[in-house]
This record gives sequence, C-alpha cells and structure tokens, in this order.
Amino acid sequence: FCQLPKRNIMSTDQTLLSSQETADGQADSAGAPAQSFKFVEPMSRSLLMALGLGALMVLVYGLTFGVQAVAEQIHSPSLQAFADFIFYGGMMTDGVWHGQIWRPVTVAFLHGGMFHLFGNVVNFCLLAYFCSIAFARKGWMTIFFTSSILGAMITILVNPGTQLVGASIGIMGLYGSLISAQWRKRKIDKDLLPATPLVPLKSLVLLLMMQLVLEHLIPNVGHVAHIAGLFVGFVLGFVLPLSAG
Repeated sequence: FCQLPKRNIMSTDQTLLSSQETADGQADSAGAPAQSFKFVEPMSRSLLMALGLGALMVLVYGLTFGVQAVAEQIHSPSLQAFADFIFYGGMMTDGVWHGQIWRPVTVAFLHGGMFHLFGNVVNFCLLAYFCSIAFARKGWMTIFFTSSILGAMITILVNPGTQLVGASIGIMGLYGSLISAQWRKRKIDKDLLPATPLVPLKSLVLLLMMQLVLEHLIPNVGHVAHIAGLFVGFVLGFVLPLSAG
C-alpha cells in the first residue's frame, strides 16, 4: 500500500486553533497566505486493520457453525465440543462472575446468524474507516473495544442473566464517537474542517435513529447493551484527540 503523510496529533480543539493563529502570524510577516490545517485520509494500515477484524468475525462464525454442522453430520462428540468451546466466548453473567474474564472481549467476535454477521461486519468496517479519519492514532480501536467491553459489563449489571453475542455494542460506540467528534469540529473554524468529509452530523443522527427503530423489528436484540455502548462511545469522542494533518 502507499504510505500517506504522517498525521499530526491534536490533543485539544484549542491546540489546533492556536497552531493556526501562529501560522497566520508567520504568514503575515512573510507577506504570504498561511496554509490552514487539513484533516487527511487515515493511513492504509488503519483500514486494513478494520478489514482484518471484520474477517476475524467471519472466521469465528465459520468455525462456530461450520464445525458444529459437520459434527452433527458425522456424529462426532469431539468436534461438537470444539464448536461449543468457540461459542463459549459469548457474554454470560454467570461465566463472568466465576472468573471467565475473557467474555467481555470475545463477545464482539461471535454472532448468532448470517444476517447478524453480515450487518455487523459491514457497519463495523464503514464506521471504523470514518473513525480512523476523525481520531488520532488508533483511536477507533480504543472506542470499539472500550465501548464493547464496558457496554457488555453494564448490561449484565442492569439485566443479570443476559446472554450476548455480536459486535454491535462496539459498533454503537463508533456511532456515538463520530457524533461527538462532529460536534467538536463544528466549533472549529471552517478553514480547519477536514479536507476529506466525514459523515455529516445530521446524517449520523438519522442513521442512528434508523438503527434504533430497526432493532425493534428484530427479536432478541440487547437494547440496554446498545445504549450503553452508544453512551460510552459518545463520551470517548469528547476525550480522545482528533486527527489533524
């Protein structure tokens, strides 16, 4: 892949504005217009990492149900035990409280069906791509995993006995972070807005509303988990540094 220019890191919105004012002052003294900051495309490796995680979700799904289907056909207890072991990563309250601390992490890679898997992988790759533009370094990974883990933990505290699978908790966190990032950027001078446009704030809110409405048409959706993930991502979107080039 081609190596894109290295991105500068903006720790706060004020840092970006201060840098612009300094550049303006230098330009005035030199008699030439200053170059404003421009948000740039993320490095290719960020997109490849997102696609890689999406592929891992597909692989785990194939292992879980593929091995299970073969085990049923050939009546193999050992293969059935292997399939059960893979699916054992799902989020279950009893398991977490009995020391199975990996469950809040592995829950994001397990899915209950092809439709569930396809929708989550597509949403994840798209939102991770936009988040990699909006946030510095690997901020999108921090948002996804933190939202997924904390959202799952909040869910089993609010609704004990809940069983969860799917990446949608972290995906809702990506939604929330993009909304807060766009909110922050609206306060920055228009000359500093990204050269590569992100999803407009109104479109993000509309997509989120559609997501929440469609959830009510699908059975067995963890609404508490989704709202928790959305909230965690929204908060992180105000905390993590934005990306500037």
